[in-house]
Amino acid sequence: SGPGSKEYGALSLAVQYYAKPETAAEVPPSAFMPQPRVGSTVLNLKAHEHPSVSVHDEQLMFAVIRGSFNQRRKTLANGLNNFAGLDYTKEEIAKAISDLGKKPTVRGEELSLEEFEKIAVTVWMYEKNEMEEDINIIVATACSWPRGNGTMRAAKSILGRMNAIADNED
Repeated sequence: SGPGSKEYGALSLAVQYYAKPETAAEVPPSAFMPQPRVGSTVLNLKAHEHPSVSVHDEQLMFAVIRGSFNQRRKTLANGLNNFAGLDYTKEEIAKAISDLGKKPTVRGEELSLEEFEKIAVTVWMYEKNEMEEDINIIVATACSWPRGNGTMRAAKSILGRMNAIADNED
């Protein structure tokens, strides 16, 4: 199911990310005992060679998706802000939604997989920029330390480790 439908949710997005779903058969309620009040659909899932969208951090994208559907009747901003799996400010979340060209009142069920990917990339960039700011603070602090006792060597070691972490995330 696609954006805007009642059936659309985190599972729909996960399926779209990994596979192309196609309807294989419709199963009427009379095929089940006891008979449900809804019909069923059998899907054929054809796995993508590569995920359907390119994202730097797959776990982050799925956390954004889970957060947006965790409280379905909430706006996307409130859902993401209240989700324990994400650690972003209201301002960062609002900016990511605005950068997408969406109103602050948008709900998660209105976004496509590609739009969730764009939000995930935007908030990933916030993390990367914060890490670069931390590195600059360490360098500035190290330059102000008194010489001797290996303080510059320690600062360079810390800086090297932080750069290695940042490189591994790219």
